[in-house]
Amino acid sequence: EQRRQQQQQQQQHQQQRQLDAEQEEERRYQEHQQRQHEAEQQRLEQEEAQRLEDERNQQEVEEARQALEKYKQRQREREENRRAEELKKQEEQRLEAEQRQRDAELAQAKAEQRRLQAEAARLEEMKNLQAEEARLAEEQRQLMEADRRRRKAEEARLAEE
Repeated sequence: EQRRQQQQQQQQHQQQRQLDAEQEEERRYQEHQQRQHEAEQQRLEQEEAQRLEDERNQQEVEEARQALEKYKQRQREREENRRAEELKKQEEQRLEAEQRQRDAELAQAKAEQRRLQAEAARLEEMKNLQAEEARLAEEQRQLMEADRRRRKAEEARLAEE
């Protein structure tokens, strides 16, 4: 009877140890699953934050590109208007010269003077255009630098989290 009770107790102890081991294994498995789930959740949140940041950056770059394109278009229109105005002036001057039958050399000297003035004006305008383009290039560089710093800060913040 005593042996039977001892055997029964040993069996119960063994079953309890096995149950404890199984419960411990289940607990570790659940913890592992929970950690995996949390890591996946964090990865998804980081990806979404990065996607939103990329969208914002893309939008800023696109807006800067559109502003630059508008500026260039206005410059082209001004140049075309200036050329058309110059052609119109030259045509009027030619007609006036023919109509009045002025002294040929005097007319030639005046036309040369006007051409030089137009060239000087064109060179001045080109100088102004180059200065504006340089300013826009610097502005674009600063935007890209600010964007790079923002992205770095975001990465640092995400890494910290």
